[in-house]
Amino acid sequence: MKKIRLIFLILISISITAPQTGFAQKAEKYSRVKVYANKSDFKTLLLKGIALDELAERTPEYITGDFSAKEIALIKQTGLKIEIITDDLAADFLVKNKADQLQNQNQLRTGGTPPGFSYGSMGGYLTFDQMVAELDEMKTLYPNLITTKSSIGTTSQGRSIWMVKISDNPTVDESQEPGVLYTGLTHSREPISMMSLIYYMQYILSQYATDPEVACLLNNRELYFVPCVNPDGYVYNQTTNPNGGGFWRKNRFNNGDGTFGVDLNRNAEYFWGYDNVGSSPTPTSEIYRGASAASELETVALRNFVNTTQLSTAFSNHSYGNDLLLPFGYNNSPTFNETHYRSVASMLTYENKYLYGRDSEILGYSANGRMDDWMYGSKNIWAFTPETGHPMDDFWPVQSKIIPFSEQNLDMNISAAWSAGNYIKPRIANDLFVSGSSYNLPISVTNYGNAAGTIETVQLSISDSRIQSYDNSVISLSGLAVDNTLTVSKNIVFTSSATNGTISGNLITTNSEGCTYNLPISFQYSPNGCFAIPPSWAAIDIGSPGLAGSSCYQNGTYTIKGSGLGVTGTSDKCHMMRLVTATNVTDIIAQVLTDQNTSNGARAGITISETTSPGSKRISLFVNPSNNKLELHGRSSTNGNVNIIGINGAGTVPKWLRIVKSTGGNYIGYYSSNGTSWTQIGKQKVSLVTNVTAGLIVTSGSSTVLHTATFNNLAVTTPGGVINKTIAATVDELESKDFKIFPNPSTGIIDISLPFTDQKQSIRLFDINGKMLMQEAGVKNRRQLNLTHLPNGIYYLQLTEGVKASYRKFIISK
Repeated sequence: MKKIRLIFLILISISITAPQTGFAQKAEKYSRVKVYANKSDFKTLLLKGIALDELAERTPEYITGDFSAKEIALIKQTGLKIEIITDDLAADFLVKNKADQLQNQNQLRTGGTPPGFSYGSMGGYLTFDQMVAELDEMKTLYPNLITTKSSIGTTSQGRSIWMVKISDNPTVDESQEPGVLYTGLTHSREPISMMSLIYYMQYILSQYATDPEVACLLNNRELYFVPCVNPDGYVYNQTTNPNGGGFWRKNRFNNGDGTFGVDLNRNAEYFWGYDNVGSSPTPTSEIYRGASAASELETVALRNFVNTTQLSTAFSNHSYGNDLLLPFGYNNSPTFNETHYRSVASMLTYENKYLYGRDSEILGYSANGRMDDWMYGSKNIWAFTPETGHPMDDFWPVQSKIIPFSEQNLDMNISAAWSAGNYIKPRIANDLFVSGSSYNLPISVTNYGNAAGTIETVQLSISDSRIQSYDNSVISLSGLAVDNTLTVSKNIVFTSSATNGTISGNLITTNSEGCTYNLPISFQYSPNGCFAIPPSWAAIDIGSPGLAGSSCYQNGTYTIKGSGLGVTGTSDKCHMMRLVTATNVTDIIAQVLTDQNTSNGARAGITISETTSPGSKRISLFVNPSNNKLELHGRSSTNGNVNIIGINGAGTVPKWLRIVKSTGGNYIGYYSSNGTSWTQIGKQKVSLVTNVTAGLIVTSGSSTVLHTATFNNLAVTTPGGVINKTIAATVDELESKDFKIFPNPSTGIIDISLPFTDQKQSIRLFDINGKMLMQEAGVKNRRQLNLTHLPNGIYYLQLTEGVKASYRKFIISK
């Protein structure tokens, strides 16, 4: 049903009927700042009341965060060195959001996915009035699934704190059904916390009639939503910054001393004011806890609602960090049932890969007076705090990221509702590749609920003509203990004519409430183990090589076949597996595993070229099995001759190859036998200007013979980040072209990629408290560390090159 709303056709004036106490103040400027602070300095900043709970970056020697002008003045008083990264974050949001909208015109719509979801007029975010209208509209569209909005309390400026309930009988108190509370905008500068909830609400309401799992969920849970806990603070931001980008955090209570606002997430009654580090007694502080516990009308409203409502689970949505925070925040105490808490947290973050843990584990700070601590410590409610969004996006992600950020939370929100009662969840491994005539498919089922069920079952269902037969016998989960997993293998037999491609199916799940619904699964199949290459890559024959080449993929290994007379002349004749979209490739690595053709002119390697046309300007690095040479090729003009720098006796495989873009149009070739110690081959100067692409390349030296080579550990780096299908790239890697750690998170085995330099390099390892755990001098290029002896948590690796030092954060999660 199409929405009757004209958000982008009419400029909606902001109607503020509530008292305007304190609105005469001008919005304070906020800046993104790097502060050079060690562990002791960090505590000093907390004692000054500076909010450090949402940092873009923290290392043992500096932090990066978003601070007000007052906070920056306090930081300067300590004498700490600071660097301004973004001077005015509100203005920066307007610039970035305008550019984003121009590049993503398809996102400027008043209806989308799910039906009924709309952007708002505040830089894509709903204003308070628009959010209220959204709640009213949901009631109109789905009158039997959602209540009319009701107020759970009133703010100091007279605004209602609205709540709605979604369930199959929303107006009936079905006390036997577990209740779940979702809240947003506790901090008024975190609008994605509200938008992601509105998206989730629209999704489950629209899916109820067609999705058996959603129907079962709403039939057996009572879901409560308070999308805006802090209306006064949010309206203040839309008043001072009507196009978005307001950074006011607290509520707007008049403190009586010329200051305004209390941090509502420091005002709850459980260990309120435990210390002056986790909250501040100073009214000007961003983390001011208020005059007393539950002093604020918003806190009292939420407390009274929780006290009178049957709740099992609560989600207090915040931003940013892509984290899921657990109690206790006030002193890093473990929860009363740590095993179950972390089991559920691991399930909630399985899809979106959020890090989970207590404040001190994930963020390195404590916070007292948190609502989650009160809900769990006083009310025995399983309380979680999702921190949505990457730090690079600040508190106001551009409009085109609202839907992706909301979608990455859908599975987490739905799973949270399920985990409030009895809940089993089956799954198969991610990124599964299957080959051969038959396969035993492992199905793992975990009990994430609060009790063992009695009639819970899982059954495999596949309908695909390539499957001759499969084991669809029922897996019985009756009596499976909480937090335990049962794994059962189901045999699948493929037909003799089965072809490559994705095979999809379902895990038919029957739960304790008697519902049956499908959980979709899929895996990649190939009869001979040669799978389609990932969609970010494409196979192409360059020139007129004669036989058509091919590219395929299997469990991280690429098999490339190609023919043609070579790439040594003015026009290439070869097969290439190239990156579909790339501009300005700065680094490419691959390991040549095998090379099955030793004819004269047969070559296999990596390349960066200006276009895919024959004779394009390019830089390539090959193994040449016919003469056991390594060859660095450079063609500096279109259809020009190729200059070759060769290394004799080094062409044996397996061999790691690497091309790195240097200064002045130079590209440097390296090789390695272990991927750790690299040897420079030489430089080729090639000016690559437009449509730069990169990939793997094979030529046979013949138009009638295919040359086959296999590669793995393929990684391409562009200014946009690492594009890598065999080693998991993380956000931290994407932000660095040189100093990388993978995988991240890891179980303790990490691979460190270091920049190429003539400077002396050394590394040092620190824990989150700044304690140095190890140091190593004389490292170069690449290093693997076994840190499995260390406990789970956040660590920092420092790279020193001469006098320059840089850091990378990584997680150990075993």
